[in-house]
Amino acid sequence: INAEYMGILAMSTTKDEQVALYEKDMDEKKIHYEALKQKKRMIFLIVICLVEFGRYYCVDLVAPLQKDIMRQFGITDVGYNLLYSAYAFPNIFLPFIMGYVADLIGRPTTLIICTIAVLIGQSLLAFASLQAINIFWLAIVARFLFGCFGKSLNSTQGTYITDWFKDKELAFALGMSVSIARAGTVLNFVVATPIYEHTHSIAFAFWVGTFLLGVSLVCTMGTVLLDQSAKNASGYTGVKKKSEKIALKDLCNLSGSYWLLVLCIVGFYTGFLCFVNISASFAMDRFGFSSSHASILASILHLIAALTAPFIGILIDKIGRRTIITISSCVLLLCGHLFFALLPNRIDSPVLAIVGYAVIGLSYCLFGSACWPMIPFVVEERVVGTAFGIAFSCENMGMVFGPIIIGFISSSSRDGDIPNYFWINIFLAGGAALGLITTIFLFFVDLKNGAVLFSPDAAERQKKLQAKQAEKNQSSFQSLS
Repeated sequence: INAEYMGILAMSTTKDEQVALYEKDMDEKKIHYEALKQKKRMIFLIVICLVEFGRYYCVDLVAPLQKDIMRQFGITDVGYNLLYSAYAFPNIFLPFIMGYVADLIGRPTTLIICTIAVLIGQSLLAFASLQAINIFWLAIVARFLFGCFGKSLNSTQGTYITDWFKDKELAFALGMSVSIARAGTVLNFVVATPIYEHTHSIAFAFWVGTFLLGVSLVCTMGTVLLDQSAKNASGYTGVKKKSEKIALKDLCNLSGSYWLLVLCIVGFYTGFLCFVNISASFAMDRFGFSSSHASILASILHLIAALTAPFIGILIDKIGRRTIITISSCVLLLCGHLFFALLPNRIDSPVLAIVGYAVIGLSYCLFGSACWPMIPFVVEERVVGTAFGIAFSCENMGMVFGPIIIGFISSSSRDGDIPNYFWINIFLAGGAALGLITTIFLFFVDLKNGAVLFSPDAAERQKKLQAKQAEKNQSSFQSLS
């Protein structure tokens, strides 16, 4: 408790009275803190979005260099896909744990730890890829370390943005986050192959990623300083009330709507991200693209999101319809994979390739802008960080097993010297179908619960429904008395 209140608190006769006085003062200062955030929110948004730019450049850095990595390390499709599985495996557990830790120890410390950890992991990958070193198991360890804190960084960033934008323009803010992050992925697909062709060094391409993560670390420090300056100016400490502190039992009370949302996330991202992993080689094998042109084509998956996500976010903030837009995104992803499955395994048609990639890219943009902003509206505010963490953990279950399954399909079902992509696309379509089915269920559950997710003013509608439920509970208690 702040020293300036010690005299006042000393006059209180009980510890409970002292806590009540302190919490009342913090409530008043929190109002001032929220007002200060409104003035700095756009600067804060740009800085925190840049935190993920470097990480997203590095996540799929192996994709445009797939064939070169396989040749240098002497590995098969299964070995290459292990680079993704090693990244995804720790994310089954750690985002949940780190989300819970963030709710306990605070977001600033968590954000800094995660950014430093992914920087170390990427540096180790670049070191392992040096031709003088060239140790594949060390590259796997590096991707494992990178993955240990990668999604946790994403989760912590999401809770920061939710805190600053929940009452206004949340979909726009998360859409901007997707846009800037995926701009990093686009940059990767555009420049990684030319960098390798000019330097003939995979390690050099990886060191560029390390540099960008260093820039992300600077932005992390900027994020923490901006948030802390608003707290210092208002006198708000950010310490949670006893009633706001999270307990493990709270996780048992997460709503059915939340778990439907998690299943939707697992299905959709299995269908999308597992395709991203092979997108460059897919274009070369099926459509005859060169390595550099295949990388540019693969960047379409992210370029659409980078260009349109903020605008779709603004639209969602105005019209709501989050569940409908999420259903539409799953339908587009399903159609994209079925479209590719029905094409011949080898076809010389760049136009068809561009159409398919554009449909899948649009589905990702719609999903990212509509789905993630729903999480704060289906859980209590005090467990938002943990809820994001659990969602990321479950998402990565698909990212652990999906690449392994695709690797085995590629090795066991061949069409000459290339994989039989029909079964790969059918597997990916199955993930999209899971997302579609669960979102349809979520739509009807939401309508039954007051259509919070369907409403454009979801935060206000949620507050009214909670107040109405509290009034109803109070009336029931009085009637029993």
